[in-house]
Amino acid sequence: MRKVLKVVLIAIVVLILAMAGTYLVLKTKTSKNNPSEVTPSENPSQPDEDNASQVNPVSDYLKIEELPNGSTPVLPTDEPKVIFVSDRAIYAGSIDGKVTEKVASAPDKSYSVRISTESKDKSWIIVDVEDNQDLVADRRMLYAINIETYELIKIAEVDKFETSFHAYFFNNTNRLVYFVKGIPESPIFYVAVYDLGAKTNTYLLKPADEKKDWAFGFDLSSDGKYLAYVGGRNAPAPDNDASLWLKNLETGEEKLLAKGSELNPNLGYDYLSSLKFINGGKEILYSENIWKDGSNSTKYFVTDLKGNVRPATDKDLEAENSTLVDKLKSILKKDLYINAVLKNCNKIIFTVSNGLKEELWEADLDCSNARSLNFGGSNFMNFTDSCKFTCQASDIFKWYLLDLETQKQIDLDELYKMDIKSAIYVE
Repeated sequence: MRKVLKVVLIAIVVLILAMAGTYLVLKTKTSKNNPSEVTPSENPSQPDEDNASQVNPVSDYLKIEELPNGSTPVLPTDEPKVIFVSDRAIYAGSIDGKVTEKVASAPDKSYSVRISTESKDKSWIIVDVEDNQDLVADRRMLYAINIETYELIKIAEVDKFETSFHAYFFNNTNRLVYFVKGIPESPIFYVAVYDLGAKTNTYLLKPADEKKDWAFGFDLSSDGKYLAYVGGRNAPAPDNDASLWLKNLETGEEKLLAKGSELNPNLGYDYLSSLKFINGGKEILYSENIWKDGSNSTKYFVTDLKGNVRPATDKDLEAENSTLVDKLKSILKKDLYINAVLKNCNKIIFTVSNGLKEELWEADLDCSNARSLNFGGSNFMNFTDSCKFTCQASDIFKWYLLDLETQKQIDLDELYKMDIKSAIYVE
């Protein structure tokens, strides 16, 4: 019996060593074939020139297709179109569905492709590519594709485990602000800006790497000079230590503007959460969530860039749409959350929740004329400046183009005769 037990123990040890060796081999291959996440420069306000080649290496994750017209896309650049993903390939399709053109594709079957956003001038779309080949080497990549010239730029690449890219274009420029974040309420790993014209990458904030306070939310001033963020002291989630900080991106100087009331953790806790620059970047509107005696409440405050705090006024809140949720809830007597505020077509798009069932609604910006769009909940949506937007029905996983002016709902699978995995409307 002892001999048998000894043999079993030896076998287990050998198996563990073999698994460890396999992990090291795979990890080594990963580091050679997949460039690792870049590290920020010493001065985050300056472009990280040394890492420029690491941010945009030649990659086989996504490839541009050869244009059938030589150097000109089949679809005119000034006509509305839908950019969509099917079977790991990115297509441009005419609104009537009669013309489609393959733009780019991910060659490996383990890759999945998702469209994220578009630039204000309608020339660039941002694409998130996920590598699912195995548990060790999983990666996530962020690309920009110029849909007028078919230029492809690789912006960033990170370990995928529990992370995702979030990106938006700064003001009306081709400067892409992107950040890496994990699961909800987890800290932001870093914030960066990629200039698609100059092809430069600038790190604005990387608190986890610099051993500083974690960041849970941020905003950039309209002139791009300041970054405000809410951070907690090495906490995995917002807590009583979460404070509002202001970073001067030209000098790197950081200043504490406000912090929670530091309630006794045994009695309750509070933390700062949402924040936004207001009044032309001269002030910051932020919220404080307070949990005490079994109930929670939210208070809003405004601070100038020197840390002078005052309670937020109705004018502050109305100007920044901070009270839209409360207004809609009081009118409809329903649980809901806002998906988008479309100022160009005077509409609010929001989701009404009723237990496990969700439904898309619309209302005017003054919260009047609220009505159901007769569309179930959506897992993914892509909004632009248009009154048309794309969304995926959460129950059947199909993508649709919704037109708020005509009230039409177009099944994109049916329109293009393909299995659509992601889509965005470009006007």
